[in-house]
Amino acid sequence: MKKILGFLIILFLWFISSIIAPFNKTFYNSLNLPIYTPNKIVFIIVWPILYILLSISIYNTIKNEIINRNYTLSLVLTYIFNQLYSIVFFYYNNLILSTIVTLCGLVSSIYFFNETYKLNKKNAYFIIPFILWNIFASILIINTLIIN
Repeated sequence: MKKILGFLIILFLWFISSIIAPFNKTFYNSLNLPIYTPNKIVFIIVWPILYILLSISIYNTIKNEIINRNYTLSLVLTYIFNQLYSIVFFYYNNLILSTIVTLCGLVSSIYFFNETYKLNKKNAYFIIPFILWNIFASILIINTLIIN
């Protein structure tokens, strides 16, 4: 039971920004979006999957490894940039700052992967889909900024 509760707490933390700054339909629909922008349902499906994978990695790493300062820093930075995006984009409607936050999130997710890999290769592999999605998100937000 403790294992499940620990995992669920980690998972819940990833959803905080979507509770604080939920999807802003008016702002989102006012944007000119690149033609390759996925349907909103894709985001609704992808983010929980990514958060589950991240939570598995984090839970297993914290539970089974000796955590060092670099791992902790990489995790905190990744978490902060991930949470900031929803607030900056959906609450403040700021495309420039959203782009900066997304790019910082990409860099921090690569850092997080590297630090996790040093501790446990298997746990690091759970982060790869998050990095790939951050690459796509970076391309998407840059092009959204350009066309708006």
